[in-house]
Formats: sequence, C-alpha cells, structure tokens
Amino acid sequence: MNRRIGLLVAAFAMAAAMMAMDATARDAGTVTRTLQQSVNVPAGGSVTVENLVGHMRVVQGNGPLQIDATVVAGGDQAQALAQSVRFDVSQDHNQVSVHVDYPVAHYDTFLYQPQNAGPYASDEVCIVGKLICFHGTSSSTLSYQGRQVRVNQSAKGGSGAPLYVDVVVHVPANASAKFSNAVGLLEVDGLTNDLNLVAMGGSIRVQNTRGRLDVRSDGGDVYLNDVTSPNARMRSDGGDLTGRHLSGDLHLMASGGDIKLATVAGKLSLSSGGGDVRMDGDLASLRSLNARLGGGDMDVSGDLAGLDSLRAESGGGDIEFHTSNLSMHLDASTGGGSVHVDLPGMRNVDRSPEHLSCDVGKATGTGVLHAGGGDITVTQP
Repeated sequence: MNRRIGLLVAAFAMAAAMMAMDATARDAGTVTRTLQQSVNVPAGGSVTVENLVGHMRVVQGNGPLQIDATVVAGGDQAQALAQSVRFDVSQDHNQVSVHVDYPVAHYDTFLYQPQNAGPYASDEVCIVGKLICFHGTSSSTLSYQGRQVRVNQSAKGGSGAPLYVDVVVHVPANASAKFSNAVGLLEVDGLTNDLNLVAMGGSIRVQNTRGRLDVRSDGGDVYLNDVTSPNARMRSDGGDLTGRHLSGDLHLMASGGDIKLATVAGKLSLSSGGGDVRMDGDLASLRSLNARLGGGDMDVSGDLAGLDSLRAESGGGDIEFHTSNLSMHLDASTGGGSVHVDLPGMRNVDRSPEHLSCDVGKATGTGVLHAGGGDITVTQP
C-alpha cells in the first residue's frame, strides 16, 4: 500500500468513526412530552407565566388562560428528564401564576439545542449582567426556583442536562400579564393586554400589540413591529433594539447595542449607552423626540413636519438630521466638532464654528442639538 492510498484509507476510517459517533448520538434519541393547563382568570385580574429555557409564544385567547407546553429532553435519561417537568400553578384572588417547574434540585446545568429556533432566535446568549457572549456556544447563569443554574446553548452539543420547554400561551384579553422566558425567544403577537415581558438570556419579539408595554432583555435583541401603546418602556442590555411602525408614548433604551427605527409616531424618548441610532421611514406624525447617546452616532432621515419638540445629545458621536420640513427654533452646538445647518428658509441665523441658532419654517417648535465631541449636520435629504 503506497502512502497516498494509506492516507485515503485513514481519512475514510476517520470519517466512518465520526459518522458512527453521530449515529450513536441520534440513536440516543429525543423524548417529547405534552403538558396542558387551563385556569380561569377573573375579569381585571393578572397573569404571570415563567419558563426557564425554550421558545415562549403568547397569543390572544378568548376564554380562560390556556397553556400548551412541549417538553423536549435528550440524553441517556431523556425519559426521566421529560417526566420531571410539571406546571406549578397558584392563584391568589384575581392573580394567577403558572411556573414551569424544572429539576433544578438534581441538575444545575441545562443544555439548550432548539430544533426550530426561527428567524429571530440567536446563537448568542450572554451571562446575565456580565455581557460575556459567545457565538455557536454560549452560556447564561441565572437564578431560577431559588437556585443558581446555568444554561448552555450550542448547536453542536455541550455539557448539561439536555432539556427545554416550548410554551404557547393563550391569554384572556381582560387580564394584565407578565411573561418571563429566561433563555430562548419570547414572542408576543396580536395582544391588547397590558404586558410586562422579561428575557434574561434571549431575544424578545413583539408585534401587533395595543396595550401598555414594559419590555426588558438582559442578553438578547428586542424586535418591535406594529406596536401602539399609551406607555411603552423597552430596554435591551447588550443587544440591539429594532422597531417598525411604532406609535404612542415610547421610551427606548439600548445599553450596549444599536437602536434602529422606521416609521414612528407620537412621543419618542430614547437612549443608547454606546451604540448608534438610526431612524427613517414615515416620521411625519412624530411629535417629540428626546435622544441621549453615550458615544454613538445618530442619523435621522424623513419628514419631521409634525415635530414640536426636539432634543438630541451625544457624548462623542455625530448627530445628523436629513429633512426639509422642520418648523422650529433650532439651537445646535458642539464641544469639539463642527456645526453645519443648511435648510430652506433659514432666518435669524447666529453662526460660529461650534454653534448655530436659527428659525426654520414657522418656528413653532423648539430644537436643541448638542454633541460633546462630534459634528452636527442638519440638511435636506
């Protein structure tokens, strides 16, 4: 046998060994189990649903609170793992709580290998509050059922009990609700309820909602689409915050990621710890904009004819507005950059290299722009 043939034989042997290992892993199999729970919620009551790891989807229901869960377990103890999960239900007058109970007394580490992650899931999960993130293989450490647990997420396997629970919640329209999904995608669609949404190591997706909204993701991204709210507070610590077709009284914060918005109406307050802010689309119904950026850039493009109040501050980045329909007294200044404002019909202009004030349009509103060390640009699109 010559050397080339020997190398080919060795390569085929290695490939066969790897295939055998994969076959063994597949033969270990996956066990699934279905759980269902139905609870009557008094009118005007509140609902809380908590899950450790999996995909939680929340939709509008017509009757009682209905929860359908699919337990997915793997490994040598798959059957026992699947059987160990249960619902813990409690009710105090008009408050209903449903907790997905995991075997945390026997396992302190769980492995999450979602079969159908969906387009909004991510292979990046961060240790809560630490922003230590990895792609492909990631880890979240958090408190659940009074114990410290770790969830490892990897498409290629890893350490921990292979167990997760996918949950579908049908929530009655007459109840306020809080949903907590520690690791995995938390998805809300078509609700009119007042909502509190929490993810400690995953992303949150909200669309077609009409109630009060409080959203927080400590390690993933926040996606918003077609959201109207009299009071919405949305925060992403470590991920991006992306929204389209938003209206109401909106407060957005991204402590470590970017904010990207398209088509916004009403009142908007936003802050970014270190990321950029981008806004475009239909902005004609935006009434007020208050933005604070720690070190990123801000770029706004669109019709701002309805804007009455504008205040934008950036610690170290640039501020750019591209619009031809501004109507306000504008005051722009920078600590270390330059100011360039060029709009139709500017009057009462007071200009210096680092400061400019002027009246634009009918000057019915007030605008203040300040960049600590960057440039300020206000021009036509």
